Amino acid sequence: MTTWKEFTERAPRIAAIFTRRHAATGNLCLLATLRSDGYPRISPIEPRIFEDQLWIVGMPLTTKSVTWAAIRASACTPRRWILR
Repeated sequence: MTTWKEFTERAPRIAAIFTRRHAATGNLCLLATLRSDGYPRISPIEPRIFEDQLWIVGMPLTTKSVTWAAIRASACTPRRWILR
Protein backbone atom coordinates (compact mmCIF):
# COMPACT_ATOMS: atom_id res chain seq x y z
CA MET A 1 0.00 0.00 0.00
CA THR A 2 1.28 3.46 -0.87
CA THR A 3 2.07 5.73 2.07
CA TRP A 4 0.81 9.31 2.18
CA LYS A 5 4.41 10.53 1.79
CA GLU A 6 4.88 8.42 -1.36
CA PHE A 7 1.57 9.65 -2.72
CA THR A 8 2.49 13.31 -2.17
CA GLU A 9 5.83 12.72 -3.91
CA ARG A 10 4.24 10.99 -6.91
CA ALA A 11 1.12 13.16 -7.20
CA PRO A 12 1.92 16.46 -5.47
CA ARG A 13 -0.83 18.44 -7.19
CA ILE A 14 -3.59 16.00 -6.23
CA ALA A 15 -2.26 15.73 -2.67
CA ALA A 16 -2.14 19.54 -2.36
CA ILE A 17 -5.72 19.89 -3.62
CA PHE A 18 -6.93 17.22 -1.20
CA THR A 19 -5.06 18.77 1.73
CA ARG A 20 -6.39 22.25 0.96
CA ARG A 21 -10.00 21.12 0.48
CA HIS A 22 -9.84 18.81 3.48
CA ALA A 23 -8.72 21.66 5.74
CA ALA A 24 -11.20 24.16 4.25
CA THR A 25 -14.18 21.92 5.01
CA GLY A 26 -13.20 21.11 8.58
CA ASN A 27 -11.94 17.67 7.54
CA LEU A 28 -15.24 16.67 5.95
CA CYS A 29 -15.36 14.98 2.54
CA LEU A 30 -18.07 13.39 0.47
CA LEU A 31 -17.77 9.83 -0.73
CA ALA A 32 -19.76 8.98 -3.85
CA THR A 33 -20.56 5.33 -4.46
CA LEU A 34 -22.92 3.31 -6.61
CA ARG A 35 -25.41 1.04 -4.93
CA SER A 36 -25.78 -2.51 -6.23
CA ASP A 37 -28.88 -1.38 -8.18
CA GLY A 38 -26.81 1.31 -9.94
CA TYR A 39 -28.20 4.38 -8.14
CA PRO A 40 -25.69 6.88 -6.73
CA ARG A 41 -25.19 7.39 -3.03
CA ILE A 42 -23.37 10.30 -1.33
CA SER A 43 -22.01 9.84 2.19
CA PRO A 44 -20.21 12.39 4.37
CA ILE A 45 -16.95 11.05 5.80
CA GLU A 46 -14.02 12.42 7.77
CA PRO A 47 -10.79 10.95 6.37
CA ARG A 48 -7.64 11.27 8.45
CA ILE A 49 -3.94 11.04 7.72
CA PHE A 50 -2.61 8.81 10.51
CA GLU A 51 0.81 7.18 10.72
CA ASP A 52 1.53 8.23 7.12
CA GLN A 53 -1.62 6.59 5.71
CA LEU A 54 -4.94 8.00 4.57
CA TRP A 55 -7.66 6.43 6.71
CA ILE A 56 -11.32 6.42 5.74
CA VAL A 57 -13.24 5.20 8.74
CA GLY A 58 -16.82 3.98 8.76
CA MET A 59 -19.28 1.99 10.79
CA PRO A 60 -18.51 -1.75 10.85
CA LEU A 61 -20.64 -4.22 8.90
CA THR A 62 -22.16 -1.60 6.61
CA THR A 63 -22.13 -2.33 2.88
CA LYS A 64 -19.34 0.22 2.34
CA SER A 65 -17.12 -1.15 5.11
CA VAL A 66 -17.52 -4.73 3.88
CA THR A 67 -16.73 -3.60 0.32
CA TRP A 68 -13.65 -1.64 1.48
CA ALA A 69 -12.41 -4.66 3.44
CA ALA A 70 -12.79 -6.86 0.33
CA ILE A 71 -10.97 -4.30 -1.81
CA ARG A 72 -8.13 -4.03 0.67
CA ALA A 73 -7.86 -7.82 1.05
CA SER A 74 -7.69 -8.41 -2.70
CA ALA A 75 -5.51 -5.36 -3.45
CA CYS A 76 -7.78 -4.61 -6.43
CA THR A 77 -8.56 -1.12 -7.68
CA PRO A 78 -11.93 0.21 -6.55
CA ARG A 79 -13.99 1.27 -9.55
CA ARG A 80 -17.26 2.26 -7.93
CA TRP A 81 -16.39 5.16 -5.64
CA ILE A 82 -14.77 8.56 -5.68
CA LEU A 83 -13.65 10.80 -2.83
CA ARG A 84 -14.39 14.48 -3.34
